[in-house]
Amino acid sequence: MHAPATEVLSRINPTMGVVEAIGDNTCVLVTGADSVETVAVYIGMLGLDFTVCEPPELLAHLATLAHRYAKAISPAPEPNPAWTQA
Repeated sequence: MHAPATEVLSRINPTMGVVEAIGDNTCVLVTGADSVETVAVYIGMLGLDFTVCEPPELLAHLATLAHRYAKAISPAPEPNPAWTQA
């Protein structure tokens, strides 16, 4: 994680994983879940920058999400009138 360990610890439930400080502004979050999709949600919801080292399945899933999110915003689609109707 590209944040101090104290910052990460303040944003997670202690059962989510183990946080180990590396430096003043970096730490390692060791976590797991039933699926890589769930891990991606957990780390994405922290609201912090991060780098994932492993497992390869999580790296692949994050790449898929990154591509999906990038497509969602660029170029911006034309508004659909049905989206604005209540």
